[in-house]
Amino acid sequence: MFRRFTKKRVVFALSVVAVLAIAGGAVAYFTTTSSGTGTAQVGTSSALTISSASTASNLYPGGTARPIAFSIDNTSDGHQYVGKVSATVTAVYDSTNTTEIDENGTNACATSNFTTGAASSDVGDIAGGTTYNSAASAEPTVSMTNNGNQNGCENAVVHLSLSSS
Repeated sequence: MFRRFTKKRVVFALSVVAVLAIAGGAVAYFTTTSSGTGTAQVGTSSALTISSASTASNLYPGGTARPIAFSIDNTSDGHQYVGKVSATVTAVYDSTNTTEIDENGTNACATSNFTTGAASSDVGDIAGGTTYNSAASAEPTVSMTNNGNQNGCENAVVHLSLSSS
C-alpha cells in the first residue's frame, strides 16, 4: 500500500499544495471603507461679442420698424445664457459713413429721429466656442420717427450699439 506513494508522487502532491497555498494567499484581502475631501473650481462668465450681421435698410419717416440682425460669438469654453438684445442709436453719419452729421446744424439729422424696439424673446443658451446667428424673435428693431422735414437724414448711416441682458 505504501508503494503507491512514490517519491515522485509525493513531490508532485506537495508542489500542487504549495502552489494552491500561494495562490490562495495572493487573493486574500481585507475590506474597508474610506472617505476624503476634494475641491472643484467653478469658472465665471466671460464677455461675448455681439456684431451686427446686416444693415437694417429702407428707413424713412414714419416707416415700418426694421429688424437688426446680429451674431454673438461665445469664445469661452462654457455655455452662457443671453437674455434680450437691445439697440441704442449712438450717432448718425453721412452717406459715406465718414463724417458724423451735426444734430443742430444745416442738414441736421439728430439721433432722436430714430427709435429702437426691444426683441420679443431671449437669445437663450449659447454653447462654448460657437456663434449664434439671430432668430427673428430675438432681433431688436430700428425705425425713423416722423418729425416733419427730415431731409438732412436722407442716405444717412445710423450707428447702433447692441447690448444684452
